[in-house]
Amino acid sequence: GIILDDHIPFLNHGVRILHLISTPFPSVWHTFDDNEDNLDRTSIGNLNKILQVFVLE
Repeated sequence: GIILDDHIPFLNHGVRILHLISTPFPSVWHTFDDNEDNLDRTSIGNLNKILQVFVLE
C-alpha cells in the first residue's frame, strides 16, 4: 500500500499541524525502511534545543 504522512489523519480532523522534517528528505522517507533505526539523532537533538528555546520564550 501507499505510505502516507502520519499527520494526515489529525489534519483531516481539524488538528493544527507543525510538520518538521529535514531537507533534503531522507532516502528512506515513505518507504518500509522509514523507521526508528533511520532517525538522525543529531537533527532531532538540534530541533529539540530550538523548540525548548521557543517554548521558554
